[in-house]
Amino acid sequence: MRTVRKILKLNVVKGLKTSIPLNDLEKCESCSLAKSQHLTIMLSSRMIVAAPGDVLAIDPMGPFPQSLNKFSYALIIKDHFSLLVAFIPLKEKSGAAEHIMKFEQLTLRKVKCLQSGNGGEFNSKLMEDFFRREGIFHEKTFPYKHHQNGKIE
Repeated sequence: MRTVRKILKLNVVKGLKTSIPLNDLEKCESCSLAKSQHLTIMLSSRMIVAAPGDVLAIDPMGPFPQSLNKFSYALIIKDHFSLLVAFIPLKEKSGAAEHIMKFEQLTLRKVKCLQSGNGGEFNSKLMEDFFRREGIFHEKTFPYKHHQNGKIE
């Protein structure tokens, strides 16, 4: 916009209308759209991560071809502070909720925020009760906006 304003002010281009109000240049929808970007982090949890376990990002994966131990899915858990990644094999996607509840007990750390996709495995009544009981803020991405799931994607 500065360049266009300068061109108008200096009358450099022959035939260019100089009667365009400068305020109208600020409202260029095409320019605004061209400069827009995807958000790479979620909007609501800009909390300061001060210790391991404060913020965890989780993402179920699969189905994969069944392993010898009959695992077809996996759960990835990433700690935002330490960047530690846990890979947990699952036989069924629905088993992810159980492992989330166990994970906090194993690490002996209080989870403050859990970032996940909007999948049904984390939106059940069981999980909602768990989050409420443990005081965990569950931050979900918008549908089809996987890039919002922070560091796990």
